This record gives sequence, C-alpha cells and structure tokens, in this order.
Amino acid sequence: MVAISYRCKVMSMLQFFKTFDEAHEGGYLIGEMIWNFADFNTEQKINRVNGNKKGIFTRQRQPKAAAHLLRRRYWQMARLEMEQYNITVTDPYMLSEEDAILTCPP
Repeated sequence: MVAISYRCKVMSMLQFFKTFDEAHEGGYLIGEMIWNFADFNTEQKINRVNGNKKGIFTRQRQPKAAAHLLRRRYWQMARLEMEQYNITVTDPYMLSEEDAILTCPP
C-alpha cells in the first residue's frame, strides 16, 4: 500500500474539482460527495496497518488540508449560487488554493 501525502491529496482533489466543474457545466453532474468523512480504525492486518486514513478529518475530528480545501470549494459554489439572487455571504475562514497547499505537511 502506498502512503498518500496531504499535499498529494490536495493536488489530486484540485484536479478532480476541474473535472467536476466541466461535468457540471455540461449537465452531466448535479452533485458531489466526499466518500470518507473521517479516518477510522480497521482490523490490524498486514494489508491494513494503523487504520484507514482516507478521510478529510482525523479520527479525533481535526480537519486535514483536504477539509479546508473542500470548505473553500463549497463556499465558492454557494457564493456563485447566491449571486443569482443578490445575496452576499462571506466566510472568514476561507483559504486560498495556495494557502491550502502550503498548510500541508511535506
């Protein structure tokens, strides 16, 4: 099994988002969903050591870089939707794409 770094996860999510946006614009996609909300423990075997770490939050529910990136994306999507109705909403915790990448451990 290959360990995936936080930086790699964020970079792959950014690529997925580009593909999702194209599918949204083409009318082929109407929603998005994260598969694993949080890391979870698994049976200790050779092929699953130290649990499953694919979540956007740790087992203690601390956000990973992916959670910050996802929050930024969903706020952007909400803002675009709300602009149609002249509603203004701001998120004081929003990270830029560069900040999300920089907050990833190496």
